[in-house]
Amino acid sequence: FTIFCSEKALGFRPGMIGADIKVLILYLFMGKHIHSKHKVYNVCYHITWIPKYRKHVLVGDVKTYLQQILLYKAEQLSVSIEAIEIMPDHVHIFLRSNTYLSISIIVGQLKGYSSYMLRKKFRYLKTYKSLWTPSYFVETIGTISESTIKRYIELQQFRN
Repeated sequence: FTIFCSEKALGFRPGMIGADIKVLILYLFMGKHIHSKHKVYNVCYHITWIPKYRKHVLVGDVKTYLQQILLYKAEQLSVSIEAIEIMPDHVHIFLRSNTYLSISIIVGQLKGYSSYMLRKKFRYLKTYKSLWTPSYFVETIGTISESTIKRYIELQQFRN
């Protein structure tokens, strides 16, 4: 792409190599990236999972409590839930992660902890052999479609 600012204004220095220039461009133009000592990243996922047999159990107090415990567990994992929508028969989450946790670990922790806590508080959920199916849907999200995914999750409650 073309840069319309002067190299000095952008922070280019003589002797910078290609990788340094790419990191600088990311830093300047991608405000949502997370910066640490040796890396710049933006790891986002759209995750969906369903209760076993797609039962409509995620309503009322169960829905409210599920949202609280998912936010709590995400904080423990050092991931950020940016958007969440809990429908009677499925869960949508948009989250921002770090680079050292795999998506399978994150989903396993969220589903495992939430199942344990929900079944502990709401005894009738123990009648099901398991609360969640073992499967889930995950999609990586880039910065271009991030707002679209968030809007999609927010509008789930209005779908027929």
